[in-house]
Amino acid sequence: MATKTRNRVAWGHNENCWFYVACLAVIVTRNTDWLSLGLAWLFVAARVAHAYIHTGHNGLKHRRLAFLAGTAVLALLWLKLLGQLLVA
Repeated sequence: MATKTRNRVAWGHNENCWFYVACLAVIVTRNTDWLSLGLAWLFVAARVAHAYIHTGHNGLKHRRLAFLAGTAVLALLWLKLLGQLLVA
């Protein structure tokens, strides 16, 4: 049980780390545009929603949806960056 909890906590921190790396990569490669900015803010909004649910009623169904939404947005940000780098 404790190992599963540690793995879940670690993934949450890794997801944030991947977000920071993606933002830095977008800036360094000069691929900044409105879509990248919008995806970044959507990820932040999903994480805020996840934290709000976690500290509030803590409904697992809603919290999972917020987490998955953030993960999907982060994946889109990475795919967009990868696509721009492959085309350039």
